[in-house]
Amino acid sequence: MAQALSEALPEARFFHWPEPEALSADIALCWAPEPGVLARMPNLRLIHSIGAGVDSILADPHLPPVPICRIRDEGLARAMADYVLWSVLYFHRQFDRVIVNAGQHIWHRYEQRAREKMRVGIMGLGSIGSEVASVLSQHGYPVSGWARSRKDMLVLTSMPAMRNCRISSKVQMCWSACFR
Repeated sequence: MAQALSEALPEARFFHWPEPEALSADIALCWAPEPGVLARMPNLRLIHSIGAGVDSILADPHLPPVPICRIRDEGLARAMADYVLWSVLYFHRQFDRVIVNAGQHIWHRYEQRAREKMRVGIMGLGSIGSEVASVLSQHGYPVSGWARSRKDMLVLTSMPAMRNCRISSKVQMCWSACFR
């Protein structure tokens, strides 16, 4: 990633933590920085997560008051949807049990529930959660989802019990061309 960034932004200088020069950074590109490190950067103006989520950054109790942005990538959303579909199928079709039994040379066919009776819940219907919900719905799974804001998606039903959940308002979204 460092080489791609250097090529895309030849005027920028890049340092890796724990190089002392990293403390003078204006922008921190990170995933799970050590707690307190970002607060030690007096010139910091932006924290950019190199992943789709920012939970590991928000977990820092010494987080400085600067904007945080994250990656939004449709390819990542599709890859995550594929992974979730695989996971749902793995447990729906009881492959967890089949694999354990296969190691013991036990070949037992388990009763299969119809996918229409296997509701899947999704916490968060942003770019990734919405893609996951869409893919699961296309495969015949009923989907329930929760989001901070109203979503117009025909495939979803709401989860009223989640209405009292709160997520930090520190997070701001931005798109970074250098991560495409």
